[in-house]
Amino acid sequence: MQAARQVRSFYTLKLILAAALASTLILPPKLLVAFIAVAGLPALYLGWLEFRNNGYDRIVLVVAGMFVAGAVFCLMGTFPIQQKSDIQFEFLKFAVYATAFMIGFVALREKESCSAFTIVVYCTAITFFVFAALASGPVFRISQAWMFYSPDQNNTASILIPLLPAVLALRLGSLRAILLVLGFLFCSMIESRVGVLVLCCIIIINIFLDWRYGIPVLLCVVLIWMGLSWSDTTPQDTLIRQIKNLAGMVTDGTFELDRNLPRQDLLQIGTWSDRRRLEILAQALTAARQTFPNLIGMGDAAAVVAINTPPILDGTDFQHAHNFLLQGYLAYGSLATFCLFLAFVTLLVVSVKRKNWVLAGTLVIIGGFGMIEALISDVRVLTVLLLFVGGQFRATVLEDRRA
Repeated sequence: MQAARQVRSFYTLKLILAAALASTLILPPKLLVAFIAVAGLPALYLGWLEFRNNGYDRIVLVVAGMFVAGAVFCLMGTFPIQQKSDIQFEFLKFAVYATAFMIGFVALREKESCSAFTIVVYCTAITFFVFAALASGPVFRISQAWMFYSPDQNNTASILIPLLPAVLALRLGSLRAILLVLGFLFCSMIESRVGVLVLCCIIIINIFLDWRYGIPVLLCVVLIWMGLSWSDTTPQDTLIRQIKNLAGMVTDGTFELDRNLPRQDLLQIGTWSDRRRLEILAQALTAARQTFPNLIGMGDAAAVVAINTPPILDGTDFQHAHNFLLQGYLAYGSLATFCLFLAFVTLLVVSVKRKNWVLAGTLVIIGGFGMIEALISDVRVLTVLLLFVGGQFRATVLEDRRA
């Protein structure tokens, strides 16, 4: 009886640890760097003890070496740079990624811990966005004046969407259904076309895996889509208005009205934003050709100047290239970016070879988002994802050993 109680207590502690790691989503960058540094020390010690006692597979050391090499090259390239940048601790960014992967590898070693991590990340992100919808007035925004805050809309989507395979793998069908519907509402509110398309694919897969919950999820998504299609305002304004109306009914309070911008097709292609992205991509490619081979990078501030020379839009400086490879190459150099890219490719090959489809799906979606988002403009994006990837990689290695 006492042994069973100890097992339950240990399991509970693991879930609490997973939830604590998921809090990195809402930590400001300075606190995040401190948190990862403090958590990284015991993780490094525990990892060393385990390596000394049991050893690791060679592939673990290879992947870890790639992350460490990327951190070293990033430090070499950006630490000496004195030009002011909006990116805090940019010279430590790849070191934070390497440490996050190691922490996930040590702390999120079972799939249950990864599931708890995913659930907390989803619930935290959606809660903050609901709060922001109520607190930000007619123009939706995530205020960096708050003590804790999540990344902006696109960066939060870059975290939640790659974690969808983990949501799909949740054992509790009702919880899986709730998170899928909330994910669709989130992607609709931020008007993420890629997010909506990926979610639709996940929902279809969910029907084949568990039709009892898959069909109700599909019906909910269809009803939400119809409601947004019939609205006269944008999906974001429509959903924020409904959130405010519901909160007003519950609290008897009043909230500032939204913008009521005219509705546009959620999946419309060729928008103003699309045209700007293509112009940014073209100038980033030009800057990449001009600076080749750019082995150790120029820093974020210089990368912003390169992307906006000549100006794309008068009075506006676009902060990143909307592409992981280009942004990494310009700001942190080809060596650091290649190491991180090679680590992801190696992890994908291992996950497919050892049939960890959750990890493989996550890595594929990260790669897809990396073509349209920088991923490294906000340090929290890859930090959260690499905590999860490290845990999934550890689960893959453990299962392979047990087999």
